[in-house]
Amino acid sequence: MILSRVPSYSETQTKLPPYKVVESLRLLCDGLHLIGDDAEYEKFNRMLQSASRDSLQTDNRVFHLYLSNDEMRQINEATIQLYHNPMFAICSSFMGILGVDPALAREWYSRGFRTIAQVRASVDAGDEITLTELQMNGLLYYSDLNTPLYRRDVVAIADKIIAMIKKIVPRNSFIEIAGSYRRGLTSCEDVTIVVANRPAKEPSGVKASIIESGSRIPTFILTLYTKLEESSAPASGENGLVAIVKSDQEQLSFLYRHNGVARKVNVIYAEFRARHVSLIQHTGSHDHILRIHAAANAQGYTITSDGLYTILSDGSLRYKRIATEESLYKTIGLKYVLPCERIN
Repeated sequence: MILSRVPSYSETQTKLPPYKVVESLRLLCDGLHLIGDDAEYEKFNRMLQSASRDSLQTDNRVFHLYLSNDEMRQINEATIQLYHNPMFAICSSFMGILGVDPALAREWYSRGFRTIAQVRASVDAGDEITLTELQMNGLLYYSDLNTPLYRRDVVAIADKIIAMIKKIVPRNSFIEIAGSYRRGLTSCEDVTIVVANRPAKEPSGVKASIIESGSRIPTFILTLYTKLEESSAPASGENGLVAIVKSDQEQLSFLYRHNGVARKVNVIYAEFRARHVSLIQHTGSHDHILRIHAAANAQGYTITSDGLYTILSDGSLRYKRIATEESLYKTIGLKYVLPCERIN
């Protein structure tokens, strides 16, 4: 976790873009939650909610927030204290392990673990430390998953996965690379691909073993799962599937080795009518999506994985057709923001 620089309180005489305020406060809140400082978290989270609501009032490129000197001083002091708290640095490193949440990071810290090497040694020694399969893969491939993922690598991996996808879905299907790659970042968190195709007949022979809790997994996810298993890397260092880390009705996430390094890939499955809404949600950024949802709610809409819905007076929902990304922004009262500008 990296905290953004918070402008010094002497800068409060100038106007501050909302995204700087919201991003700085959110990261500060995340850090305070990570170390379990509930009182400070609640205090700054209230400030964050207020700043987030204010930033919705108009286009972030022309609207600015003002913070009082005292509020800015509090943010800066809390940020500096967090930076100098050894628990924050150590728990942040634990959070770099796939599947580790703040509660588990704090538990490891309280048990005396200070490095990932100590955690790994404890697991290898068979000590009383229980990890899920996801966390085991995160620990095993920690170095790979924290190695910079550049745009050229995203494209190379996506090309291979999309080639598999195109063998499964109809020609008129919607397939787009999303995530931080679509926002134009030079170094990306993972590879995220959004896919939408019209329903097809159930194929025979697909595995039912990945159906979790009795839920119905779409044909596309089941078939892609099978295709990926066929591409499993047979030996260490070879390209191909390393492990499935998540499978449900809407997503298949897995580790895929490329050029000797395991990378996380997310394939998001959306209904064809919800493709544009899904693409926006999986492009990010986190703060921008929060802004989108808040703006939709303010206009009497709600956004789900199935698309945009009007909230009726009796509380029921009515589907609202969205033909393009631009039309979603217009419907909820926001100016369209290019993917590369979706900071907040």
